[in-house]
Amino acid sequence: MYFIPDMLHDKLLSTMPAAEDTVRLVKEQRQFASRKNIHFKDIGETKYTTSQSKATERIVNGLQPNASLDSGISKTVYNVYNEGQESPSKNPHESMEDLKFKIRRQYVKEQCYNLDYGYSNEYTSNRYNVYTKFNVLYCPITKCSSTFWKGNFQRIGAGPERRVTSLNRTELVVLRAHELSLLIVRDPYKRLFSAYENKLYHPSLIHWKKVGRPATLFARNITASDSRNKFYGHDVTFPELIIYILDRWRKGLDNDMHFRPMYTLCNPCKHEFRYIAMLETINDDVEYIMEKLRNNYELTDTGSDFSKDYFFRIYHGHIQKVLETKSLLPKIKLPFHRLMLRTWRDLQIRGFMSKNIPFPFDDELVALNVSKEDFFEAIQKGVEATTDKEAAHAQKAEALHQAYRYVPMNDMESLAEYLSVDCQLFGYDNRPQELFDRSNPISTDFVYLDGLE
Repeated sequence: MYFIPDMLHDKLLSTMPAAEDTVRLVKEQRQFASRKNIHFKDIGETKYTTSQSKATERIVNGLQPNASLDSGISKTVYNVYNEGQESPSKNPHESMEDLKFKIRRQYVKEQCYNLDYGYSNEYTSNRYNVYTKFNVLYCPITKCSSTFWKGNFQRIGAGPERRVTSLNRTELVVLRAHELSLLIVRDPYKRLFSAYENKLYHPSLIHWKKVGRPATLFARNITASDSRNKFYGHDVTFPELIIYILDRWRKGLDNDMHFRPMYTLCNPCKHEFRYIAMLETINDDVEYIMEKLRNNYELTDTGSDFSKDYFFRIYHGHIQKVLETKSLLPKIKLPFHRLMLRTWRDLQIRGFMSKNIPFPFDDELVALNVSKEDFFEAIQKGVEATTDKEAAHAQKAEALHQAYRYVPMNDMESLAEYLSVDCQLFGYDNRPQELFDRSNPISTDFVYLDGLE
């Protein structure tokens, strides 16, 4: 995210409508500056502890911005600072949310040039999904709400999902002229842990075989031909996964798409996405984008209950994945109730259920005879009984810190390099203090990954 120095905030606020949108944007900018460890002493006298965009540096020092910058964002802030009169947007109908997305686009563009990637607007990636009825172009990034958005576009009647490479010349001309292009990103460290938790810690026979087993064999230095050892990937740890993906990266081998950097899936330097949404502000971003669609198209469904339906569908799928592991029980020597526990922990790690609600099927004989319907009913009751939503939400950070604390520091440093481009492109901290500072102990009163035991 692009940011505005603290000293400019008051001047900007005096020219903007006094609305919650303004306050939210200011908070977002300050949070970004805090994440990047940037401190502002005064206008024209700025201390930089990390690199920042050249356009922002010109603004902070009171210099005329480069006229080539998109949409005059830098010039707008420059004029607000020097004259205190010009609106932050040349368009009087442009909202603060419009400005937020414009700022994000500009920030990404500058980072593309800083990385020497250049900047273009290509339509050649086979990952670009197109919904021609609403002229939506969406590049899905795994573990960035991609399943939700694919389902949502279908639900609101955006048209069948197609690849941009399948469009004929006329369709491509129409798309270029009217497209609503969308990219959704999130904190790279959180995305990596989410992928581990969802694809390896939580039962998934496909990913155990594809990633879990080779990661276990590599991390434990065991050859696949060693018949004395049977490894099925069900017990791969988070530090072992990190070792494995770093090794493949150093060797120039592709990792599974859930564990690859975001820019390798959807490169924002190759296509100018009009709307770059972030999981950290997803509620506001979703509402804004849906409002854009409602203003231009007749939606078949507003999607008001889609989040609830999506949750139920996801956890029905999770339960089914757990049940599918029963065939492996004689081989993996792990009690079935420990695998069921992982679904329960998944809800607690993601902040849907309080960690104080105990797992109800801790007896192996009971667990083996629990029906899919009974398990889902227990999940529903646990979620509904979670009244302290703020405390439940805090569990996400607690689980994240626990997981990364056991990753050796030399691997953390290599991981920072592995994730560096994502962090630079999208404005995330490459070395978040809460993960890299080992001076403070972490809470282990509640262990989130105890389903491995």
